[in-house]
Amino acid sequence: MSGSSIRLFRVFSGSLTFFGVAALGGIGGVPGMGTETAQAQSWWNDSASGYYRPRSSVKGRALGRNVPRAGSAKNAKPSAEEVAASKATASGPLMAVVSLGSQRMTVYDSAGNAVIRSPISSGSAGHRTPTGIFSVIQKNRHHVSNIYSGAPMPYMQRITWSGIAMHAGVLPGYPASHGCIRLPYPVAAKMFSMSKMGMRVVIAPQEPSPSVFAHPELPEPLMVAAPASQDQRADRGEIAPVRVAAVDGVPESAQVATRFLNPMQNAALEKSRSRARVIEATKANKDLLEASQRASAEANVAASALKAAKALVEQLQARVSGAAADAREQIAAQLVEAERNLKVAAADEAQKSKAAYAAASASRDAEDAQVAAEEAVKVAERGTEPIAVFVSRKEGKVYVRQGMVPLFDAPVTFKDANRPVGTHLFQAMAADTATGRIGWQVVTVPENTSFSESLENRAPVRRGERVVQTVGTPSDAQGALERVVMSAEVKKRISERLWVNGSIVISDHGISNETGKGTDFIVLTK
Repeated sequence: MSGSSIRLFRVFSGSLTFFGVAALGGIGGVPGMGTETAQAQSWWNDSASGYYRPRSSVKGRALGRNVPRAGSAKNAKPSAEEVAASKATASGPLMAVVSLGSQRMTVYDSAGNAVIRSPISSGSAGHRTPTGIFSVIQKNRHHVSNIYSGAPMPYMQRITWSGIAMHAGVLPGYPASHGCIRLPYPVAAKMFSMSKMGMRVVIAPQEPSPSVFAHPELPEPLMVAAPASQDQRADRGEIAPVRVAAVDGVPESAQVATRFLNPMQNAALEKSRSRARVIEATKANKDLLEASQRASAEANVAASALKAAKALVEQLQARVSGAAADAREQIAAQLVEAERNLKVAAADEAQKSKAAYAAASASRDAEDAQVAAEEAVKVAERGTEPIAVFVSRKEGKVYVRQGMVPLFDAPVTFKDANRPVGTHLFQAMAADTATGRIGWQVVTVPENTSFSESLENRAPVRRGERVVQTVGTPSDAQGALERVVMSAEVKKRISERLWVNGSIVISDHGISNETGKGTDFIVLTK
């Protein structure tokens, strides 16, 4: 282990002392460092809120000369806003917003309150942190790099499978990682405990702020009338009880027939029903398999009896022709009886074979039904996860995922088609269970090409790639929403699945190559 690239460090938090190895680089790497750079990584506790500041080092800061600096040690001291955010508690879904220009991260709760505000260290020149809209797709408290000598990345929250994550690490006061977003240890630990899989993360050159947003073009959840038999079935233990939304102004005596389920409650009910169908299908499959085996055994016995009857008839026919006159009459009588038994055996064999075939077909159908019921449980399980909608002007399509699994896509059009719409994230942060009304927040992601180009030249357009000519300035969030034209059927399918933590992204960009298995839509604005 070379001291030029890795340093043993000590972090004090309250009465506890943590020892670890500090290594530069994101989830995918540890850049080389000189001794003078390591000197810029010494940290000390600046306040009880757990934020840290670097000691000054001209040589150390020289590494960030091609990227915007977060500031000096003087302004790295936590502000009153940061201290207040560090003491805040969250309610509902969270949204993290990262500003590469100011090297800051703010995490907002469902009420729009900043519950975490912290300095960061993002990717350095040549390893810039991508900008756009992401989500947490993996969490690992004790993650180590699988590329660069097992560099520790505590409280890792992955946002791309290609190697970008948020994790605890050293903050020298400027962009210094291999693309990851480093956080102070107390901040990373707090965020790790508060966040959930799927939390949206917005990364931009400048810091955008979420704002409460309402508009008639935003979809509303489709509330479904609760089945009248639900409570009775739940009482018998056939399905798990599902809490339903009360309807204002409806007398209690009439509410049984007028209660409504929101999409998540309806999905939970369907999941219970699907599990019940699996139990029924499994039992039916077992019973029919046993019946098929019995019918097959009976058919085999009948077939053996038929074979024996045929052999006896053939034997008697041969004997009667060569028998003496006094014995021929007796043998002929036996032949008549044998032929009668042959007819009975043939009829029995035909009936038993038909029954065996029907039982085997029923058993196969039952096996298929069990497989279908088990698959329906998986589909119903995904129905209880948040929905993600991505509307792309570049692709001319709307894409829908749920539980990080593709559901469907459909064509859309845009009013004023050649004008850019920008990139906007509409997040369902709260919901009224009685009315089904969603509380939305919106973030418009700024795209500053001069900032990204200062880190790395923008990639050229590949041959054959569709290029959308743009005229005019991008729309604001309201304007972008009003320009999208999609069918009523698509809107209905979205409303059937929309609930808290669902999201809609409208963007000029297409689906990125980071969007794949086990992700929500990742929109790169670089």
